[in-house]
Amino acid sequence: MNQDKHERLRDILGPDAGMSVPEDFFEKRFSEINSQLPPFPKAPTPEKLSRWQMLRPYIYMAAMFAGIWLMMQVFHRVSSPDSLSLENMPEQIALAMQSPEADAEYEAVEFSISSLSDDYQLETDVAADYEDFSEFERDFGYTLSPEYDGLSANS
Repeated sequence: MNQDKHERLRDILGPDAGMSVPEDFFEKRFSEINSQLPPFPKAPTPEKLSRWQMLRPYIYMAAMFAGIWLMMQVFHRVSSPDSLSLENMPEQIALAMQSPEADAEYEAVEFSISSLSDDYQLETDVAADYEDFSEFERDFGYTLSPEYDGLSANS
């Protein structure tokens, strides 16, 4: 059917439908356009990359995977029940606690008979300052549990 339409149009209009292009029209137009364009720039040559610039992506990726691996190790150690036990101290902490520096640092914390007597002296001084627990509660903004209501400071 399309063939019939084309043939009828050709019969009506003839082989030349009145649309024609002058000779060498496209060649002349192409040369005019090319003459008006600026010269085509030369392609830039890429810089030569240094060794660090070539290796940097791989080093960053290796550091990222190392960080993920370390993070997974920490999560594993924290989530395992053995690691939180005080009876199973890691060897590095035990060695650090036995070092002379750790002993010197923790000497002040050691409890002795003299520190216990100092605590007793402090307790007696506080008991002498307060006649009743209600004064203590008022001064420190502390409320004692109901089970201690019957106690007095001097008992």
